[in-house]
Amino acid sequence: MATSEKTLWSSFDALPQVEQEILKVLSVVYEPINQTDLQQLLKSLDHPGSSLVGKQWREKMKRRQLIEMTGTRLRCCKLLCNALTFEAVQDGIFDRIAAHSYIYAFKPTWMDNDYLYNPWRYKRRLRNALFAHDEEELVSLLGITGPYDTPELARAQILFEVSLPLVVPWFRGMPENFKYQLMRYYFTAQTLSLGNSDDGYRLLQEAHEAGEIVAPPSLALMAEQALYRGEDAKFD
Repeated sequence: MATSEKTLWSSFDALPQVEQEILKVLSVVYEPINQTDLQQLLKSLDHPGSSLVGKQWREKMKRRQLIEMTGTRLRCCKLLCNALTFEAVQDGIFDRIAAHSYIYAFKPTWMDNDYLYNPWRYKRRLRNALFAHDEEELVSLLGITGPYDTPELARAQILFEVSLPLVVPWFRGMPENFKYQLMRYYFTAQTLSLGNSDDGYRLLQEAHEAGEIVAPPSLALMAEQALYRGEDAKFD
């Protein structure tokens, strides 16, 4: 039976701070990592939790469903992952963790931007680009030329996947073209599945009212959604 997000946060909040910080590192790492590499990464960060990571700690995190296992590799649970990474950004430690993970855990290869060859590595790089506001990296990974160009559907789908669960303050702080890429796919997917996209539309409206949506492609997307809803809206 799936554990609710509220229960997971209660379990997380009950942990000692050092264990919370280990999970925060895991959230930035994102892709499944073996225990030895996690220990090495934590040591490289001078993290006091490096000596805690072992079978006992792993079993404790599994019981509380704060980590997920892929074979012998572990990763931060999906429901808390983006929120914890956003905290790492706010704490000013995201860049260092991300950089060290490339050096001590996942050495980059020339195939890292191929989502078919190495899907986890591709997802992690996309997600890092979102959190770091790295437009050059995002455009490269999406295989597009300009920031508002339309990527192939599979790449757009993966981009949206790694943004979930979407943390609203994180979304609101993104560059406008990042918001556009996420919401463009979201509206397309919801239309194709006959789903309800009102929540996404309200989120985009709030961003527009705050002056965060000004580029013609974004305004055109909003106008299109307003038209679908029968609203007489104009976006200058």
